[in-house]
Amino acid sequence: MRHALDLFSLQGRVTRRHYIAAGIVLFTIKYWLDFAVAHAFGRPWSLLYYLSPRISPLLVDRPSDPYWLTLLAVALPFIWAGVSLSARRLRDMGLNPLWAGLFLLPFLHFAFFLVLAVAPPRQAPEPTPPASPYREPPPAAPGKTPSLLDRAIPRQVTLAFVVSLLINLLLGTIALLVTTQVRDGLGVGLFVGVPFGIGFLTAFLLNYWRTITLGLAIGYSCITLAVGLALLFALRWEGAACLLMASPILVGLCLLGALLGWAATRTRLPAAAGVLIAPLVLLCDLGRPAAPPAPLRVVTEVTISAPAERVWQNVVAFPPIDAPPAPIFALVAMPLEARIEGTGGVGARRYCRFTSGTFLEPIEVWRPGQELRFGVSAQPPGLDGLLEVTRGQFLLRPNPDGTTTLRGTTWYRLRVRPTAYWSLWTQRFIRAIHERVLAHIKQRSERPELPRAAAPAALPAWMAAANATCRCTVHATSE
Repeated sequence: MRHALDLFSLQGRVTRRHYIAAGIVLFTIKYWLDFAVAHAFGRPWSLLYYLSPRISPLLVDRPSDPYWLTLLAVALPFIWAGVSLSARRLRDMGLNPLWAGLFLLPFLHFAFFLVLAVAPPRQAPEPTPPASPYREPPPAAPGKTPSLLDRAIPRQVTLAFVVSLLINLLLGTIALLVTTQVRDGLGVGLFVGVPFGIGFLTAFLLNYWRTITLGLAIGYSCITLAVGLALLFALRWEGAACLLMASPILVGLCLLGALLGWAATRTRLPAAAGVLIAPLVLLCDLGRPAAPPAPLRVVTEVTISAPAERVWQNVVAFPPIDAPPAPIFALVAMPLEARIEGTGGVGARRYCRFTSGTFLEPIEVWRPGQELRFGVSAQPPGLDGLLEVTRGQFLLRPNPDGTTTLRGTTWYRLRVRPTAYWSLWTQRFIRAIHERVLAHIKQRSERPELPRAAAPAALPAWMAAANATCRCTVHATSE
C-alpha cells in the first residue's frame, strides 16, 4: 500500500503484515473519532462497546437518534476500508474475495480478523520439469484406494480449517444444548471435553496432508475456540465476565488438544483416540449421579478499634456503602446495604442488597455482641445454576485491648464443574464482598460521627459498561 487511498481499493493483494498494521491504525483512529462523537453528545464511550451487543450504541439506540446516525456516518468509511483490506488478504490466501462479506457480521468479525491475520499466503505450485526426449518417463505408481479420511479432509490448509471450524461449531453447539437441557448445568464435559476436542480436531485436520508447524496448529485451534466464544457472546448466551473466567481452562485444554492432534498425524496414531475423548467425557459427565455439590466456605477477619456492642449495631444492619468500588466488582455483584425487619431476633428477616438483587436472610442465631447467623431463602436470579449461597455468619470476639475481632463466613454450594477450578474464582469473589462489607462496618464502628450515606456509591462508567455485558452481573444501584 503506497498511500492512504489504497485502503479503499479492491485490486491487488495484502500481506499479513500490512493487514495487521492497517487494522491497528484504522482501529486507533476510529476509537478516538467515536470517543469524540460520544463526548460531543454527552455520552460515555468504552472499548467494550465494540465487543458486546448488549451495550453497543449501534444496536441499542434508535436509528432515528442523531447520535446513532453520527456514529453510523463515522463508521461507513472504516467499514469499506475493512472490506477492501479483507478482500485483498483473502486473495493473498488463495480464497475468493467474496468471503470478505464476513467482515460485516457484528462482533463475529473479530474471529474473522484472526483468521486473516495468521493464515499463510497461498504458495505457487512448483513448476514441473519438462520430460527429456532421451529418457523414458518413470513408471506411474500403483493406484491406492483412498481412505475415508483421505476423501473427507481437504488438501488445502485454509479449506481444511473452514471444514474443521464448521464441524467444531456443530459439535460444540450439540454439547452445549445437551449439557444445559439434560444436565441443567455446566459440567466437566463442557469445560474439559469440548475445548480439548476443538484443539485436537483442528490440528489433526490441518496437519493431515501436509506438515505444518506446531505454532500454526495451535493458532488455528485457538481461532476456532475464539469463534465459538464470540458466537456465545454475540447470541447473548454468555457474557463477558463468564467468558473471561472460563478462558484459562478453555484455552489450556485447547492447547493440549492441539498438541496431541498435531502429534497424532505425525505418528499416524488413530484419530478416533483423540476425537472420541470429548464425547466420552461428556457422556461420563451426564451419567454421573446428580449428587448435591459439596459445601464450600469463605472466612474473612478484620480487627476493629471499637467495642463489640457498637460493632454489633453495624453488623445487624448497615447504611448504604458509599466507598468507591474495587475493579473486581466489574465481574461480580457488589454489596450495597443491609437492613432488618423490626427489632431483630431469631426468625426475623435480614435483607442484604447487592447491585444484582437482594438476598433474603432469615435469622437463625441472635446473640447480641457475639454471633449473628442466618440462612438464605432467596438470592438474586442471576446466580441460579451457578452457585447457591446457603448460610452466613458474623462472629464478634472482644479483645483485651478494647478492640473487636469480626469474622465473616459464607457457606455456599457450587453448581458448575470442575469444582476445583471454579472455586478459585468464587473464593476470590466472595472474599472481595467480605472485604467491602467488613471495611464498611469497621469505618462505621470506629467513626460513628460520620454522616450516613443516603444512597450507595454510583457505578463508575467503566463498571457500568462491564456489568452490562453479562446477564449474571447486570448491576444497578437503585431498586
